[in-house]
Amino acid sequence: MGWRIVMHEVEGKEVFIIWSSIVDAPITYGSTMKQIKNLWKQEFGRSGLENLESALKAGTKRIFTIQEASTVNRAGLNETHLTPAQIVDYYFVRKGKGKRPEGWDPSHCLHPDKCNPDKGKDGCICTCEGCKEAS
Repeated sequence: MGWRIVMHEVEGKEVFIIWSSIVDAPITYGSTMKQIKNLWKQEFGRSGLENLESALKAGTKRIFTIQEASTVNRAGLNETHLTPAQIVDYYFVRKGKGKRPEGWDPSHCLHPDKCNPDKGKDGCICTCEGCKEAS
């Protein structure tokens, strides 16, 4: 399946999105669990929904945090990498309204295996020393 359900609490309420491992980004905006289940049923049929519900009842890891889902992502404008905070703001809180944020562009990275795109300073959120020098 290439879908993950991601939950984040917004103003005291559980809000969900579906994260696609195919596009490495959310494919929905902040939704209720009922909305997520309806979409799941449309995509995977009654048996797919029953499998999901069984897994949720059994406590199987089917709902992820934004940190777990967003490690590799192309959720920003022009498929840039967004921080978890940017994803929460745009996909969970604003639900796709307003300008889509532009994040870190991994193509500039000189050492992608050593980079942490969720930390950094001076406009480059990559912590790789080579990238800091390049930017």
